[in-house]
Amino acid sequence: MKREQYARAALGFGVAMALLAGTAHTAAAARGCRTWSVADLGTLPGGTFSWANGIDAAGRAFGSAQDAEGRRAVRWDLDNRVTRLQAPGTVESGVNSVSANGTAAGWLLEGRVHRAARWGVRGQLTELPPPPGDTYGYAAGVNNSGAVAGVTGTTDTSRAVRWDERGRPTVLDTPPDSLASWAHDLNDDGVVVGEIAMADGSARGVRWDSAGRMTAL
Repeated sequence: MKREQYARAALGFGVAMALLAGTAHTAAAARGCRTWSVADLGTLPGGTFSWANGIDAAGRAFGSAQDAEGRRAVRWDLDNRVTRLQAPGTVESGVNSVSANGTAAGWLLEGRVHRAARWGVRGQLTELPPPPGDTYGYAAGVNNSGAVAGVTGTTDTSRAVRWDERGRPTVLDTPPDSLASWAHDLNDDGVVVGEIAMADGSARGVRWDSAGRMTAL
């Protein structure tokens, strides 16, 4: 994966740990403090690692968990039960982001090629194609309507992309002196945030409006 946004390294933990909303004790509340409990979400049979990358409005966590053969896109329900999401014919898969209504976005590994993917609120899989000329893709953010932000590219470069609700990709605008771009997230209005790498070696935080026009931040 090209950037830290798209690679979830295991930080030495054997399983994903999720912070669940806790209840403040009376004395702590008087001081404006809150206490929290920690739930071990576990992993899949045969695996030793898991990663929780997002949570929806219902409290379900999404990410990836390892089994005996690799990483799998998963959802943890409120009782911490883990469910594999659809990813037929793939080597590995994972969720990078989830919207409030439970639409998830992430990646599939097909052979040696990564593809962007979206899972609907009922778990149905949609593979998100790269635009013409690109060979790989990752999905980094998703909104409640199912629009997705992420990156596609080749071995030589990366391009910020937004997929609409029907899975059609649009390459987001960048200045002529930029070398690469990445989209990290988007809101329900379709406004995308990310970054661009410039020819002089610098990087810029940027925002794209719903029409794909860029503003440097």
